[in-house]
Amino acid sequence: MMEIPGKVLQDIVQNSVKQGDVFLIEMDSQGGVTPKDSALTRNKFFVVLGFDDEGNVYGGVIINSRINQNMDQIVKDYHMPIKGARYPFLRYDSFVDCLQLKTAPLSKFTQRILISGVKRL
Repeated sequence: MMEIPGKVLQDIVQNSVKQGDVFLIEMDSQGGVTPKDSALTRNKFFVVLGFDDEGNVYGGVIINSRINQNMDQIVKDYHMPIKGARYPFLRYDSFVDCLQLKTAPLSKFTQRILISGVKRL
């Protein structure tokens, strides 16, 4: 299989992924997500806000199914509730984590886009 140059992949992602799109991607501690138990990653809904100069995708927020009750109240206050009934990709009411901007490398999106196209959830 021929390898696709990085700039071409960057263009594919930037032309396919738009601000406001939501993707279910695998994230790890490098992406600012704490995996559960002994797992190395977790699947998280990632809301796209834009791109940096290297083409990494900025997600301003991730969506959590619940708020960790062990966090300080100031941290909990940055979790905005959203109704599952308004978003077909959510199975239940959830919370948008607005505490810290997250980023994800192009590789999190390129494989999904090249195999199955963009999924707008």
